[in-house]
Amino acid sequence: PTPTVTDTPTPTVTDTPTPTVTDTPTPTVTDTPTPTVTDTPTPTVTDTPTPTVTDTPTPTVTDTPTPTVTDTPTPPITDTPTPTPPPADLKIKISKQDVAGKEIAKAELTLTSLDGYDMSGVTLIQGNKTIYPKVSADKMSISYETVDTSQSEVIGLRAGRYRLTETVTPKQYLTADAIEFELKDDGSFECRGKIYIAGSPIVMVDKADPTYKAENDSSEHKPLPATGEELGITTIIGVIIIGFAVALLTGFGVYRFKRRRI
Repeated sequence: PTPTVTDTPTPTVTDTPTPTVTDTPTPTVTDTPTPTVTDTPTPTVTDTPTPTVTDTPTPTVTDTPTPTVTDTPTPPITDTPTPTPPPADLKIKISKQDVAGKEIAKAELTLTSLDGYDMSGVTLIQGNKTIYPKVSADKMSISYETVDTSQSEVIGLRAGRYRLTETVTPKQYLTADAIEFELKDDGSFECRGKIYIAGSPIVMVDKADPTYKAENDSSEHKPLPATGEELGITTIIGVIIIGFAVALLTGFGVYRFKRRRI
């Protein structure tokens, strides 16, 4: 079918009124007054006087004289000579005794140089026999065994200090204390604060051992009790009995003598 055409109505045009233009009044310009410029007076400049500079005088430098260095002469080095040991031409006698003054055999004595002298050339005379003692490893000591027939004469010593020690003691005695002495150039010696003339013996005394049983000893030499040692009870009783017997016999003799006179 043929479509029906409908007429579109024409829109009505409305006149837009023209806007009224209002004149904007011109603003009134007010003249700004020019500020008055006041001249600032220039300050008076006072000249500061320049201070007077006083020259400080330069101190006079006195040259200190350089001290004269005197070379101290180096003393010549003198080698200290090794002191020569005194000659080994002195001798001394040594006596090993018991408290009764009898010579003791079989005791070993050691003589040591306290000044460190070589003792290897020292010999001994016992009776008419020359003895060559044992010499220690450092050669400062000699050792020998005593005899009961004579003293021991030590030959070839130097002046100096020595120590005599008992290193082996017979079984029936007590070991004696060591003795120190100083041998002089003239053969005299000082021992324990006393001076002995040349030829005097050094005496070392052994006291008897109180624990020693004499009945078990087959040797001929029996030690005597040392001075101050206590006697056994048997000895004391024996002395009392002997004294009593002597007194009894004496009294009996006096009694008989009186009877005869009567």
